[in-house]
Amino acid sequence: MYTVLEIFNLAIDLIDEKLATGAVNATTTAVYKARTPGILNIWQNENYNNGDLYAEHEISCKPATNMFGYSSGMDYLEYKGIEKIIEAVGSVKQYYFEVDGEGTVYVEDFNGTWNTLDTVIAPNTILSFTAFKALVTPSIGATKSRLRFSGAYRYIITNYAMFDVPVSPSKLITFRPYVKHKMPTDFKSVDQIIDEYCDRQMSVNSYYKWIGRGELFINYFYEGNIRISYKPVPAPIMDINQVLQVDEITSMSGAYFLAAHLGIIEEPASASFFNERYLELKALSNIKGTATMSDIIDVYSMGGGYNS
Repeated sequence: MYTVLEIFNLAIDLIDEKLATGAVNATTTAVYKARTPGILNIWQNENYNNGDLYAEHEISCKPATNMFGYSSGMDYLEYKGIEKIIEAVGSVKQYYFEVDGEGTVYVEDFNGTWNTLDTVIAPNTILSFTAFKALVTPSIGATKSRLRFSGAYRYIITNYAMFDVPVSPSKLITFRPYVKHKMPTDFKSVDQIIDEYCDRQMSVNSYYKWIGRGELFINYFYEGNIRISYKPVPAPIMDINQVLQVDEITSMSGAYFLAAHLGIIEEPASASFFNERYLELKALSNIKGTATMSDIIDVYSMGGGYNS
């Protein structure tokens, strides 16, 4: 890919500001050089969708098994002021649940007596489903674990789970029908999403949905590796030696755009010619097409299967 300086040198060729030696005339082009990053920043943003430049982001997916059952825990339970207990065999190491109102939830395990591993206070400021998740240290010899819901008022419980596998503090398991995966900070728009199944076949993924511009929600039960090809947000051009974030063909139009804007006052006729040439190259670049968001089909069902 071209640098800003290389496009600047091409523009200088166009406006005839080189010495007989082939060197750039530093005396007459100092102001031009100072203006170049700002002008090309405008050009790059204007032409970015035409530039064949993409980045990739990968997400590996394999659902952790809920101790309450592989496809259990995504229903809606009503707490009505009477203590509600959900129990499972095994020793819990991480929990997850969502409630929509105030209450107290105890995470406990059993090794002859019930031991409280964590006490979660859901405040009265909660007005919609709010997630609570954390690691716990199991008791030695624990054979059973449970979530014990209590409180003075009615609330709804959903997406409740416990996991008996060791989990990294930086990768706590989120137990929801669709799990949010935030895109990289330079994400602009998606071009294509490909999934790689366990049998090594590849296909366009249909087990996801987009919310907003940069949040991808993936079905919790999907297994495989997802590769996302996307258009990254162009970094602002701040330096003459910076690399442009468009392909070589699109970059050629930048030389004419720069020449047109550098000479618009001193040589308006030449600037008009360069601008026409820029528009011609831009039109040719447009033929390559732009990245678009794909239509999403929601195929998830509460039973853990998929709708046809």
